[in-house]
Amino acid sequence: MNAFERYAAVKRRVGGLQEITDFVFTSQPTDAELNRIAEPPMGVRRILAQLGFALQLVKHGKTDRADCVEAALSLLEAGLDRDGALTAAVCAEAEQALMPLSEAARAYEVLFVGHAHIDMNWMWGWQETVAVTLSTLQTVLNLMEEYPAFTFSQSQASVYRIVEEYDPDMMARIRRRIADGRWEVTASAWVETDKNMPDTESLIRHIRLTRDYLERVWGVPRDAVKVDFSPDTFGHSLFLPDIDTYGGIPWYYHCRGLQEDPVLYRYRSPSGRELLMYREPYWYNGGIHPDSCLGAVEMAERCSGLTTSMVVYGVGDHGGGPTRRDIETLLQMQKWPVFPACRFGKLHEFFSRAEAVRESLPVIDRELNAIFTGCYTTQSRIKLANRHAEAALLDAERLSTLAHFVVGSAFPADRLDPAWQEVLFTHFHDILTGSCVQESREYAMGCLARAMATAQTEQARAFRALSEAVDTSAFPRDDGIRRSRSEGAGAGFGLSHYAGVPNPERGAGLTRVYTVFNPAATDRRENVEITLWDYAGDVDRLVAMDHLGRPCALQKLDEKPEAYWDHLYTRFLLEADVPALGHAVYALTLPPAEDDGPLLMPRDRLELPEETLVLENENLRATFDTGTGMLRSLWDVKGGRELLGGPAGLFLVRTQDSGQSAWRVGRYLGMEAVTDTGKAAFTKGALRSSVTFEQRVMRSTVRTTVSLDAGAEALCWQFTVDWHEISAAQDWNPLLSFRLPLAAPADRLLTDVPGGWTTRPARQIDVPALTCACPLGQDAPGPALITDCKYGFRLAENVLSVSLINTAGFPDPYPERGIHAITLFTALTDGTPSALKRRAEALLHPMTAVPTAVHPGTLPPRGAYLGFEAEHAVLTSLRTAEDGALALRLFDADGVGDTVAVRAPFPVRRACLTDLEGHALDALAVDGASATVPVEPHRLVEARLYP
Repeated sequence: MNAFERYAAVKRRVGGLQEITDFVFTSQPTDAELNRIAEPPMGVRRILAQLGFALQLVKHGKTDRADCVEAALSLLEAGLDRDGALTAAVCAEAEQALMPLSEAARAYEVLFVGHAHIDMNWMWGWQETVAVTLSTLQTVLNLMEEYPAFTFSQSQASVYRIVEEYDPDMMARIRRRIADGRWEVTASAWVETDKNMPDTESLIRHIRLTRDYLERVWGVPRDAVKVDFSPDTFGHSLFLPDIDTYGGIPWYYHCRGLQEDPVLYRYRSPSGRELLMYREPYWYNGGIHPDSCLGAVEMAERCSGLTTSMVVYGVGDHGGGPTRRDIETLLQMQKWPVFPACRFGKLHEFFSRAEAVRESLPVIDRELNAIFTGCYTTQSRIKLANRHAEAALLDAERLSTLAHFVVGSAFPADRLDPAWQEVLFTHFHDILTGSCVQESREYAMGCLARAMATAQTEQARAFRALSEAVDTSAFPRDDGIRRSRSEGAGAGFGLSHYAGVPNPERGAGLTRVYTVFNPAATDRRENVEITLWDYAGDVDRLVAMDHLGRPCALQKLDEKPEAYWDHLYTRFLLEADVPALGHAVYALTLPPAEDDGPLLMPRDRLELPEETLVLENENLRATFDTGTGMLRSLWDVKGGRELLGGPAGLFLVRTQDSGQSAWRVGRYLGMEAVTDTGKAAFTKGALRSSVTFEQRVMRSTVRTTVSLDAGAEALCWQFTVDWHEISAAQDWNPLLSFRLPLAAPADRLLTDVPGGWTTRPARQIDVPALTCACPLGQDAPGPALITDCKYGFRLAENVLSVSLINTAGFPDPYPERGIHAITLFTALTDGTPSALKRRAEALLHPMTAVPTAVHPGTLPPRGAYLGFEAEHAVLTSLRTAEDGALALRLFDADGVGDTVAVRAPFPVRRACLTDLEGHALDALAVDGASATVPVEPHRLVEARLYP
């Protein structure tokens, strides 16, 4: 037998040792403990561990003293033969035989980093998260009192916020441990966040708001935390290196998302930015065990010769973090002479040492996905509320910033930042992902509702400040309004499903004036919805005009006034032309009477044949099947080509239950089109035409309205789904999917991800995208799908699809029961990422018509507050910086670079590029109120303009 076989034979002869044949979670009770088998004495474990490590040194050529291993083995074998057990004397003699290997063994070092993985509201509610957090940290503090060498590392700003809010005494004790260097803060994000579904800006806010909070409340220096600690995150976006390094974070710790061998490596984005990555080779919930050190030699080889390795240990969630057994085991191992040097350590210490081998590490330049693809769809309500809250907060920041610099109103950072914290909490990798229970979802919805309330309030405040400064005196003033009841009508109207802006009526009389605001960074000529309240005149005679008195296209949507509480309203579509980040004023008014009105005669004297259900404009022709509601043709008018390769629409997919249905969309077992139609309606209009179907699917109902606006290059699908399905009702999981068979072959899928865009191959698996998915092939790109609340897209067998509802059964048995509102576009596209992103803005950042009165003002009736001219770059945020500057963040979406022209609403004294902390990097060229911002390919940049 060779030395390894002899070593295995010796171990088998020692009672109580666990035979390890696969990965073992070392934090859990051993098989011996579970079966009440006494473990071998520490002396036996000590010699066997040292002998095992000595064998590794010999195997990997780190020593030529194989004779020492042979001698130790012989001593142990003889002792077993003679005594039937390994006595303390034999173990000591064998250890002495290994002593010539001590120097080679001690050349390796293992840092043991204590941590408590605390899931925020995973399988429990908020009150339990608070209890788990405080109990766990109390245990850690108690152990610190007893063991002076013990150190501990803790992530997540939310953990520290819990301590601050619920246990001030504990907070004081933790602050003392931070000050004496034994408590390492590793929180660079509000929670251990998902990295695929939060918006680019959200991931940046995780860094900034965490840094702000830790400095303000805990006294942690802003540059103290340099590691993104994300052990359990379900995959990693391709542009994560750009986001983290922009935030001053060079290091990343993770466990999931990389199947290959590298442990220490460089993760490179298309821009060339890199993160130094450590993929936990064991698990982040491990314990301290001699086996944790046996791989030190192999870890060094996998880490380009770095002889320091790291083990993160501690029982997660309800387990209390590091245990007394862990600490005592490490203190014992420190005394073993033929073993790696073991000690309590910290994450920052390890990564600092790893920098020495950075240049020799392998590079991975692709995204680290995918795992748990069901999480892109499960728990639809959380995802809808998150998407809308993110967009609303960004709009509130933009509008409040413009109002600040244009009319002097205060920028509400003190209100917006706490709202962002509410949203960021829900980005925890088991909340936004939907892999949680009902209590968790309910708490998340409360967080998002509070954030949405702040965002909507601040948008309304900014609209009001700007609107009051706009000159609307070009329109006639109606003074005969004493009996008007319109003002204040519509309070709360249009705010369901986490959408809209508080926008009550502020006009009165027969002429109603509206300021239409465009929060997007592109000029827009599109339809905006206007709600007219308690109108005393003839709504059928109303016309629209701009501030120059020119008529504008108008379409009435409601046949007769609709009731809302004790008020009546009529909705109209107005074709508005509004500059980027600007406004335009319009009015609805009655034209002069030309006669006494039309002769009123009864209609419906003849029944006409049913029309073919066709939506058509100069760009698209969409033909629907009357009986099934399926889209059977989508014709690109200007391109002269059919876009569909088969009927498109809703499909019920039967997926195999994996046992982890919230996490995984199982294998497709079959599917059928949703065609059980009860009603179909067709509406034609000058600005918008639409078809509506009411259908049944299993025990649920779907109302689908598909509309096409004049001049639009996209069909708009609006679904109201009353979903009653549960996983337990059948032996498969119902998945509601929107499927678009493609006429042209497509083998790649272009999708937007945090910080940029990436292309994935066609495969039978859902992939994450923030808003858009565009199929690519050798021919022109197929029609893109853009959604307001969905993240899981798929391109397989030449069908582009998006998963709408995944009826999971675990951990929440009823995750989707209720009413869901879903909107998506099927859009013509040239496949340019920047153009797709701007198209998505029309869905997520709609224009708003704000009722106002006739009054003079300092702002013109039509104008842009800020100029933004870019070909390839897209604007991600616009805000008022803490130093008083106008701050813009943007990235190059197309990967070719760009030169962006920015025109501020004030003379610019100076302008520069900055990092997240606002530190000046490069000066920008300034000309009056304008600055030029260079953007390198794929780069994320921030520019600050100072008045």
